[in-house]
Amino acid sequence: MLDSPLVRLVQTFERDESGALKVNFELLALAGHLQDNGRTKVALRNAAVVYDYLNVAYCAAFADFDIGGYAWARLGAFPVDAEQCRLDLLKRLEAMAKRGGCTVAQKRELENLVRETPSEVLMYDLARTVDNGQALGKILLLGYKWDAIWRVTDEAQRARVIGALT
Repeated sequence: MLDSPLVRLVQTFERDESGALKVNFELLALAGHLQDNGRTKVALRNAAVVYDYLNVAYCAAFADFDIGGYAWARLGAFPVDAEQCRLDLLKRLEAMAKRGGCTVAQKRELENLVRETPSEVLMYDLARTVDNGQALGKILLLGYKWDAIWRVTDEAQRARVIGALT
């Protein structure tokens, strides 16, 4: 735990049922003037180095707060319960369309993405969905709460995470 006026960070390291080392990434909060300038990416890159050194198998997080649902998706995490996320996201998409947050064609595209995208890249692909300069995935994911996971030893997921952090 790190608790200062500028940064709050809470991580818990534990062994799961199989004996694999797991990190529960519970909180990373930066003071307002430290946000949106790459510092979170630096902190997560540094965490990844530590995870490698300690042989961490995976990192779990509850993607919440105002931007956490979107941020963890952008960083390559995937949902613990993809089917529940699909149901939730389809409901959110319906509400988004009703308030005029997307066109009929955009809604159809997002519905297909939510239904058809493999679980491992569902949130990642959704977070990057843009149409005519409109960040549709971001709009859909802001404020959404879901259980996220990074499998540190999964090469494909690792590549997505590294790409997101560079």
